[in-house]
Amino acid sequence: MQRSQVMRQFAFRSLVPVVVLVVVVGLVVRWSVERTVVDQWSAAHAGAWDAAVIPALDGADLSRDLDQAAVSRLNVVFAEQMRPGGVLNLKVFGPEGKLLYSADGEGIGAVFDGEGDLKRAMAGKVVALAVDESDEGDDSQPQTRLFGKVIEVYSPLRFEPRGPVEGVVEVYTSYEPVAGSVRSTTLTLWAVVAAGLGILYLSQVGVVRQIQNRLVESEDEVEEVNERLAGSMADLEEYSMGTLQALISAVDTKDSYTAKHSLGVTDYAVSVGRLMGLSERELTDLERACLLHDIGKIGVPEKVLLKPARLNDQEFEQIKAHSEMGARIIGSIPFLRDLGDIVLYHHERWDGRGYPEGLSGERIPALARIIGVADAFDAMTTDRPYRPAMRISAAREELVRFRGIQFDPGVVDAFVRAIDSGEIKPMLYHPAHDRGDEAVRAG
Repeated sequence: MQRSQVMRQFAFRSLVPVVVLVVVVGLVVRWSVERTVVDQWSAAHAGAWDAAVIPALDGADLSRDLDQAAVSRLNVVFAEQMRPGGVLNLKVFGPEGKLLYSADGEGIGAVFDGEGDLKRAMAGKVVALAVDESDEGDDSQPQTRLFGKVIEVYSPLRFEPRGPVEGVVEVYTSYEPVAGSVRSTTLTLWAVVAAGLGILYLSQVGVVRQIQNRLVESEDEVEEVNERLAGSMADLEEYSMGTLQALISAVDTKDSYTAKHSLGVTDYAVSVGRLMGLSERELTDLERACLLHDIGKIGVPEKVLLKPARLNDQEFEQIKAHSEMGARIIGSIPFLRDLGDIVLYHHERWDGRGYPEGLSGERIPALARIIGVADAFDAMTTDRPYRPAMRISAAREELVRFRGIQFDPGVVDAFVRAIDSGEIKPMLYHPAHDRGDEAVRAG
């Protein structure tokens, strides 16, 4: 009876930190998802807003107050082009932070040079924030009042595509266009994290229950049980793999190609890593990073992710955001946090023309460079709706051709040795390795 009571107390006390961890990780994941989705949405629309405002300014000198004609043109642009598209308010700032125009007519002439977000926009960066607003606004213009959550975007204003920043356009728009995507992605990831930590909790309780049963059977086996207890703590990391498997299943549910692609990349990368003499710890990190390198695609709209044709520039920008989102998701899970940079930089190129930060050479993490080559090889040797798979020999030629340009020369050399020795073979689920020579862009 006493042992049963101790077991119940242990189960309850172990559950409390698990619940707290689920809540904390869930909040961090939601913040990361919201930030990524808002950034993507704002970057996709900032160009259209600038394109509407620039003709109305007609090359005006933004270091001075706008004349009435420019103000009238901006009023027309706001009323006829921007407000029907969900824009709640429009502001134009001069280079010194002076407010030159506001659709609601408030604050014109005030200087906001001390605001960090405005300064970042003056430096050429699009800044997007999800904020709660409750602005009473102007009773004569109720359409510009802001209620509840909105997206606030600061966009650098250039009269020429590559010209200097002349000022800043600030736009307030409804949060609704991104709310559904943030909500669904957050709930999915929250459920995944909860499931993984639930598996960890149940496994821990199971281990302790097994140990207790052994103690009940024989006090003479105390020493053996203590040894098993020590070993069980090491096994908890394996139980944590439940979280890893749940994350992979979440991607598979949205896009089965991405999940299968991750398995192929994993097999290729681990084979090459072993050939390159990586330690067992490095091979474990490489395997996990490969399995999760495209986890960020869970936040990419399905119409883009599953498009049966090549992507346009705007769609490709949405796809590119997956590495940053993946790194944020992994960074919010304690036992995977060290893999964040590997996932973040697996699309960087040796020559510095990759993304998200344009790192080059050995500034790119070593394991990310291995994944980059394995990722490209798997993509080239896999059938896609818009082109057939390459032959292994043709894919090998592509790796050699881009050695020292897109790929780390040392990794390519090891990869080629693995292909020539038969260590690397096409995955069983790739149905067409004897067809087509068409090169594809990695990723």
